[in-house]
Amino acid sequence: MKKNLLLPALILAVLFIGCNEEIVKSLILVDYVELNASTDATLDISAGNPPYQIVSSDNTIATATVDGSSITIKGHKEGKTTLLLTDSKTQNKNIQVKVGVPPVEFARQYSPETMKTVLSDFGISWEETSGQIPNDINILIKSAEADKLVYFKSSEWPIITSEEIKKMITSDSPIPVGNEGIKLKANKEELFHHYFGVNFKGSYYLFHISSVNKKTDSTEEIFTTLTGEYKKAR
Repeated sequence: MKKNLLLPALILAVLFIGCNEEIVKSLILVDYVELNASTDATLDISAGNPPYQIVSSDNTIATATVDGSSITIKGHKEGKTTLLLTDSKTQNKNIQVKVGVPPVEFARQYSPETMKTVLSDFGISWEETSGQIPNDINILIKSAEADKLVYFKSSEWPIITSEEIKKMITSDSPIPVGNEGIKLKANKEELFHHYFGVNFKGSYYLFHISSVNKKTDSTEEIFTTLTGEYKKAR
C-alpha cells in the first residue's frame, strides 16, 4: 500500500512557516504629557518593537530621548509640540506635549504696619486678624490696585501656558473676588488649596501662598513670613 506523503509534508511546511513568522506588537503608550519648562517627565512604552526612535516637531519647546522602553522628555520653554515615536517595524505614535510656565518662589516678611502692602507688586491687599484659637491667623485677601482678582481651588499647581493664564483670568470661569475680599484661615488647608489669578497693570499672574509663619526677633518684635509661588504670563 502506498503511503500518502503529501499531508505530512504540508503539515511540516505550515509548522515551519508558523515558527518563523515574526510577531509584530502594536505600539502602545500614552499620547499626552504635561510638564513645566526646565523640568523632565518620564513615560514608559507599554508595548512595541524595539529599538525605538523619537523626534520633536519643535526642539525649542521640548526634546526627548529613548532608552530601551523608557522615554525622557525635557521641557525647555512654554508651548505645545508633538513627539513622533517610531519602532523597528515603522509603526508610529504621536505624543502631544504641553510645556507650562514654571512657578517662581517668593518669600516676604511683614509687620503689622507693612502687611497691607506685602503683596502690592501683585496689586493685592493682605490683612490678618487673630482667630478665636491661639496662633490661629485669619487672612483677608482683596484687590488693592489690581484690575481683576479671581481664585480657584486645586490640590496642586496646574500646568498652564501664558495664553491659558490670560484666558483664565479674563473669562468668567474662576470665582471673582469682590470688594469685600475673601477670608481664609492661614494655618488650615483652606488657604493652601486656593490659587489666585490677577490682572495688574497689564500683567497676568497666578499665585499661591504656601505658608504663613510668625516669629519673634531678638528685640521681641513679632513679624510674619509669607512664602509662596507665582507664574507670570509672557
